[in-house]
Amino acid sequence: KEELSRFFAPVFNKHAQFIEFVLSNYRKVKTLQALAELSHYSKSGFEKQFKKVFGISAYQWMNAQRAKQVYQEINHSDKPIKEICDENGFASLSHFNDFCYKYYGKSPGKIRNEII
Repeated sequence: KEELSRFFAPVFNKHAQFIEFVLSNYRKVKTLQALAELSHYSKSGFEKQFKKVFGISAYQWMNAQRAKQVYQEINHSDKPIKEICDENGFASLSHFNDFCYKYYGKSPGKIRNEII
């Protein structure tokens, strides 16, 4: 185990800084472009590095994280749905509703009512 650890350490250390940057900053921005700019990468360079490190496109990953955040807020807060929609950067309740259907197959109201 120690030998394997030493062998792979350079690879893990090489990507650790990028991983730490992404995890520390993705909630601070609304778009992939903004995250790329914050990292001082071009958008295409950031996307390539992201795919290499995380094994998924940055866009897909950010949407999945957003979906988890939204789901948590719907289930574990008393905030009105409209407030959750606005705070998470959706242009309208209709877009928010479509997003919830895409990721969870139901409206935000149904998600909340199932918990109660």
